[in-house]
Amino acid sequence: MKRYAGKFNDLEGKYKTLHNALFILAQNIRADQPGGMSAKTQYSKMLGVVYESASYRAHSVLWHINELCNYHVQYESQYLMDINKKNDTSRYYEMYLNYTFDDFIFNLMSLYDYFARYFYIAFVSELKPKKTWRSLAKLCEDRKNEFYNCKLAEMIRNHNRMWVQKIEDFRAGIIHYEIKMGDSKAFYTWRDKEGYAAKIMCAMPDDIVKKLQLQDCPQNNAGVDLQFGTIEIGKRTFESLCKLTELANNTCTSKFYQKDTFADITLQN
Repeated sequence: MKRYAGKFNDLEGKYKTLHNALFILAQNIRADQPGGMSAKTQYSKMLGVVYESASYRAHSVLWHINELCNYHVQYESQYLMDINKKNDTSRYYEMYLNYTFDDFIFNLMSLYDYFARYFYIAFVSELKPKKTWRSLAKLCEDRKNEFYNCKLAEMIRNHNRMWVQKIEDFRAGIIHYEIKMGDSKAFYTWRDKEGYAAKIMCAMPDDIVKKLQLQDCPQNNAGVDLQFGTIEIGKRTFESLCKLTELANNTCTSKFYQKDTFADITLQN
């Protein structure tokens, strides 16, 4: 894990910032309700459940990235020990990493659905508590809806076009149409007095590299490094969701009453 420690620690910091921002938003929304923080209405209970669900899913995304990095490091250390089963173990290794990466993508879209449900209940209508990200993005594009004119809706529709829709397109493709896997290669180096050491390299699928413009991520001989690329996707997602949450905190109150003063927050992705 040492190879990924710096990038992963940065990712954990982004996760903690997002978790704190989401907690503050939950507290502020409760404070806006009749009865304030002590109120125990059906509405506040529903928001509490969605808040906990979003927090759970964000941590699940973090867990999948950690699993991807840990397994890669463990497999490298075991690779040379399985000298008689290299072809079988290589295939299993490659499939396991791609399974985990697919699950990471599925969890990422689930995280966006939880956030969409939270924003919809809090700022649009508690009467429709099971809206997905796609539903929220569609609402933010509807000029006939009053929510269209708020700063939060503007940021949501921009982020959807520039980031979320591209991940959704990739997810839909691997679910419905065609498996997308990265390449993998094995390299060997000689260590004095220690013998051979294996270095396994696995790349991200080219499709998502192009969609999300990940060409600047660390690369190996197989392509854009799968682990580093996945960390980058997680980091950008956590950063963007945090900015959406902070904007909601600074510009909205519950049931959507837009505040007079907007915070100067811009979303990069």
